[in-house]
Amino acid sequence: MKNKEYNAEPIGFRIRRRREELRISQDELARRTGYSGRTAISKIEKSVNGIPQDKVTLFAKALQTTELYLIGTVDDPNMTTEEIIRADRIKQLSRGDQLLIERYHSADDEKKRLIAYLLGLDK
Repeated sequence: MKNKEYNAEPIGFRIRRRREELRISQDELARRTGYSGRTAISKIEKSVNGIPQDKVTLFAKALQTTELYLIGTVDDPNMTTEEIIRADRIKQLSRGDQLLIERYHSADDEKKRLIAYLLGLDK
C-alpha cells in the first residue's frame, strides 16, 4: 500500500483509469452518476470539465472505490475506508510499535494467545 499526502494525478485521470479497470463504458458511468452521456464523462476524464465536490462520492461509489483514491490521497483503489484509517493510525505510531503490531498479526493463534496472556488481555 502506498499512502501519500498528495498525488498530482488529476481526478479525471484516476476516474478514467478506474473505469477502464472495471471495464465500464463512458455511457454506463454517465448513467451511474446522473450525467447526460459519454461526452460529459470524456470531458471530465480529460480534465476539460471538473466535477463538483459533492459528486466525488457519487463517482467513488460508481467506480467501487473511495473518494480518497479519486482525489489522490491513496494509490490503491481497492483499499477500504477502514484500511485507510488503520494505515493512517499506524503511520502515527513509533516504528517499534508498528513492528509489534505487524509481528502480532503475522503470529499463529498459539502465539497470539500467549501474547494476550502475558499482557493480561485474556481476562
